Amino acid sequence: MKKNLKKVLLIGLILLTCCTACADSSKNHIDDIAGSEIENENHIDDIAETETESENPSQVEASEEEQIDEEVYNLDEYAELDILEEKFENSDGDVVMTMAVSHLTFTDPKYEKVNAALESIEEAYMEETRSYCKEQAPEMELDMSIENENCRVEEYQWYFVRLCYVGEDYVSILYNDTVYWPGAAHPQSYFAPITIDVKTGAVVTDEEVLGCSWEDISSKIKDSVQESYSDKGAFEQDYGFYLTKNNLVYKYRFSYHVDEIVLER
Repeated sequence: MKKNLKKVLLIGLILLTCCTACADSSKNHIDDIAGSEIENENHIDDIAETETESENPSQVEASEEEQIDEEVYNLDEYAELDILEEKFENSDGDVVMTMAVSHLTFTDPKYEKVNAALESIEEAYMEETRSYCKEQAPEMELDMSIENENCRVEEYQWYFVRLCYVGEDYVSILYNDTVYWPGAAHPQSYFAPITIDVKTGAVVTDEEVLGCSWEDISSKIKDSVQESYSDKGAFEQDYGFYLTKNNLVYKYRFSYHVDEIVLER
């Protein structure tokens, strides 16, 4: 009986030793697999970083090309900007309407005719707006229920946005023609780009700049217009354009959607 018990204990001890060895081996194998997975993940990260680095040069080049075309014309280097303001009162003496106009003057004498053209445009805007405000203001009431007192007045603004192109041939400027209605959450705003011939002082058309008819121009942009705006209506010539160093750019707007159509010039 004692001999059989010894045999059983001996067999159990052998089995326990084997199981422990197998467990240790399995654990080491699992650790090896985990280590390999970590190394693979690091390798994948290295590849991803390498791909990202390889993409950066092309992104930089694209950015530089864009900057070359969209050359920055700092206002202070070319012109002086003043704001001309007028206020209009109702019969009670309350200011109910205002007008603010950006008055731009180029400092270089070679842009003398450009200045004359801009002054004429500004005066036309002011005269039309002044006439309307003088007619409407006397009968208007100041809405005191509007909490923000700055939003109680009807405002008309012709304001400078940026110089798009300043060259020996043309000067191209982007304005915004904006109306703020009393109490409204947002203004009603229109892009108003203007391009002027430096030598003649005339406001030029896209046909004159590109040297072709509107039919030819519209055929060039037909595909892009159909792709982007087929559900928004037809593209019209009078949406306005501005120039950059190399391109003619149409500002295209439907409701709150704004985009640009670019043609080389």
